[in-house]
Amino acid sequence: MALSKLTKGEEEVMLIIWKINEPCTVGQIRDYIAIKQGLPKPAHSTVSTFLKNLVDKAYIHYKAYGKTHLYKPLISQNVYQKTRVRNFIASLFDNSPKELVSFLIKENNLSLKELDDIIKMKK
Repeated sequence: MALSKLTKGEEEVMLIIWKINEPCTVGQIRDYIAIKQGLPKPAHSTVSTFLKNLVDKAYIHYKAYGKTHLYKPLISQNVYQKTRVRNFIASLFDNSPKELVSFLIKENNLSLKELDDIIKMKK
């Protein structure tokens, strides 16, 4: 499944929708940003624009109840993460997960114990 690339704002809204983990309104997303993230509450129109873009890109869908829309993801966070990581590896590490792991080991000076712990996670 080819997913359209998200802007930073669209991705932030998607992450909030996944965290809320139930159909949600523009108001609930705005409240989440203000209360849970401690940031200024964004304009209703700003969040609505991101949601419209996410609908157009087939990441979410909505049901209208009068003037209120309830938004729900069409793409799971896991599917999105897998796609993003695959694209990241393809573009920066010549499509080689081994190259990515090698880079992370070198850049983070991982110990043998840490590497062993990582290997055990796979099992």
